[in-house]
Amino acid sequence: MIDDLQDESAALYALDLLAPAECAAFEARVAADPALAARVRELRETAAALAHAAPPAAPPAVLRDRILRSAADQAGAPRSPFRVTSFATLIPWAIAACVAVAAAWTARLYEGSRSENAILRDQGAIAALEMHSLRDQLDAERIVNQRELTDTRRDLSVAAARIAGLSREIAEYSGRQKGAASMADYRIADLASTEAAKPRIVAVALWCPSMQAGILAVSNLPRLPEGKQYQLWVIDPQYGSPVSGGVFTVNPSTGQARIAFGTVHPIKSIAKFAVSLEREGGVPSPEGPIVLLSDSPRLPD
Repeated sequence: MIDDLQDESAALYALDLLAPAECAAFEARVAADPALAARVRELRETAAALAHAAPPAAPPAVLRDRILRSAADQAGAPRSPFRVTSFATLIPWAIAACVAVAAAWTARLYEGSRSENAILRDQGAIAALEMHSLRDQLDAERIVNQRELTDTRRDLSVAAARIAGLSREIAEYSGRQKGAASMADYRIADLASTEAAKPRIVAVALWCPSMQAGILAVSNLPRLPEGKQYQLWVIDPQYGSPVSGGVFTVNPSTGQARIAFGTVHPIKSIAKFAVSLEREGGVPSPEGPIVLLSDSPRLPD
């Protein structure tokens, strides 16, 4: 591969602008390097073409008289061993040298731009791979979350299928002795995390309007800080603020809990369920952050 120094020397050699010692050393390198020899031939052809492309110019009469007088004065003087080259003769060669240097510089810029483009293509490919990897990871997490939600809902559906036992459990909690409720008497709601960084939290609430009581099942809730409890809220449009469903804690290692709950006020229509993080013992209305929130309850599947 020809480096920048060799390319510059080739341009000067093609224009006969190297000193004798440099010329001899460069010719030795040309003889040993076919690629360098080919580059020299290319530059010589370019220089020759440019020299022929220069338009002819007639010298002024004053210059002709000066040359004749100089020749007459030096007629008897010994001939100089050095060749004298006029400035006009060097113009085409100077143009050729400039073109050769410009061509070499342009080639180097082109190679540099190709390298930058290759780097940008590689960076783009890496970014695409990272994006696909992140998408696959999110898809996998979504599948896991959906599986956990399906498992929890299936557990509650199994519980709902055992209507008699579930009704007795809710009836015992509510203190009302009633017969087994039908499936149409229940409403179920999925509660989702309000924090995007905690999508694995799963919670389901089952509510019996006729008994004014329900069951909440949660998993993967974060461990409670010291002096804090989770508090369940029932949002009924007839009240100006959420109605408390009581406080609860979770298993610190699994974040799971299953509680029966009632409300401090009778519930006519549930718009949503919510869970907030409150001080220990609970509060009359939400003060801490809401960590779980549901859509409108529906009939069990």
